Amino acid sequence: MKLFKRSLAITSLFLLSISFQQCNSSDTVLESSDIIVGTWKLTSLKVDGAETITTCKESNTYTFESGQVLRKELYDVVNGNCQLIQTQIFSWLRIERGRYSLTSSNGFNTVEDFTFTDNDTKFSVTEMVNGEQIVSVFTKQP
Repeated sequence: MKLFKRSLAITSLFLLSISFQQCNSSDTVLESSDIIVGTWKLTSLKVDGAETITTCKESNTYTFESGQVLRKELYDVVNGNCQLIQTQIFSWLRIERGRYSLTSSNGFNTVEDFTFTDNDTKFSVTEMVNGEQIVSVFTKQP
């Protein structure tokens, strides 16, 4: 009976250690090699199909860090000068390819669909705001 209990304990410990190794290595791969990781610049902003991007808005950047932090730097013209007007911090989590959960620092959560194109060097996000379709296109920076 002691031999059976010892064998069962060793087998259980072995299976438990394998499951931890698989979970850790899988999580690391998803986080560090996800196609979203990097800095992305806004390169197109269409409202109901019409291009509306300005030189200043092209300074907007989204930086997705491998630690699942998203930093949005938003620019706008203030007193005739293009200025950084807001930096927003989010946590991000990949749900599946092209679908991410974004949680703001105040706890607001949203799920966004990203459409990747051009060998995953561009993504677009489509939103409806006040009855208008807004398509934002971002290009990955080297």
